[in-house]
Amino acid sequence: PFVIVVILVFTCGLPAMTLMVLWKNRKSLYEPKVRFKYGFLYSRFRVGSEFWDLHELLRKLLLTGALIFLQRQTRVAGGILICTVANCTLNWFRPHRNPLVLRVAQVSFLTCTLKYLAAMLLTVIQAGVDSGMVESSDADRIGAVLVVLDTLFIAVSFITTVVVVVLLQRKLKQEHKQSRSNE
Repeated sequence: PFVIVVILVFTCGLPAMTLMVLWKNRKSLYEPKVRFKYGFLYSRFRVGSEFWDLHELLRKLLLTGALIFLQRQTRVAGGILICTVANCTLNWFRPHRNPLVLRVAQVSFLTCTLKYLAAMLLTVIQAGVDSGMVESSDADRIGAVLVVLDTLFIAVSFITTVVVVVLLQRKLKQEHKQSRSNE
């Protein structure tokens, strides 16, 4: 019962409530009263992309929860489809105001897509190994590619975190310097 309540409230209820609030106020999102109350939901996105958090929640829900309901043979293809559509929408809407955040999102989405493509290739190669048509060393190479993609993603995430901290420190120093000069 507890898990069902959490699933209903968190997984379904939170996005539904966010959608309801944004949809109800969609024509007045940038009026001061609405922006003050709900601006935290969309202020970091460009105009026209206010619903991007919901896009992200849906993408993550599909990749982590919905794929398990597909048959084993079609899960990887479903992941490729979801990632490809997500890549297209990310590059079509370019929702992030900060270009650095957009680049990190692009790298993240591309890495996820490449991992699903490598998994598809690994599945095909493994079928070839099982039938004796392909050597197992090919499967090992694809496995190595998956490990490299994970390592690359972790490294980029670490570097991005360092860059964000440095940029925030610079911005805080500038604001501190500006507030002191205004006194």
